[in-house]
Amino acid sequence: MTNEQLQARALAIVATVAEDRHTDVDALLADLTAEDTATVVAALAALALRCWLPSAAAGTDPAARQRGAQRVRQQLLVVEHNAA
Repeated sequence: MTNEQLQARALAIVATVAEDRHTDVDALLADLTAEDTATVVAALAALALRCWLPSAAAGTDPAARQRGAQRVRQQLLVVEHNAA
């Protein structure tokens, strides 16, 4: 798939989840290769970063990017702790 097609697939996943159709996400991933899946995951992560931490996503301020990464890692620790 082209990069544009993979970007479109990432947005389709976001739209599907926004419509509360979580069970339909598997179908959007089923035909992807491992490399394509990694690209879609990276696109979703970049989108999340732009929405959640826009100053960090811009990449113009390394300190802001580091603070943003730290916030994400702290949230990850909370999620992992709650899952244990």
